[in-house]
Amino acid sequence: MLAARPMRQGPRGEEKGQAMFKALIIDKAQDGSITQSIEQIAENRLPEGDVLVDVAFSTLNYKDGLCLTGGGGLVRTYP
Repeated sequence: MLAARPMRQGPRGEEKGQAMFKALIIDKAQDGSITQSIEQIAENRLPEGDVLVDVAFSTLNYKDGLCLTGGGGLVRTYP
């Protein structure tokens, strides 16, 4: 899961006291098809051991593109 926290300016959404942020969610269905979406999620949805980074600007690189298409065997687990 690729995730970026919003800058600490302006109003932020809250879910039971959790800060909300946009995340690129990549999922794999039973039939093997890969879906992608940008979702507003809470920190408590992140798997144990993940690290949050405060990001001002971001882009996608080659390996991010491979993850989006399901290629390269880079994604080990799906949500």
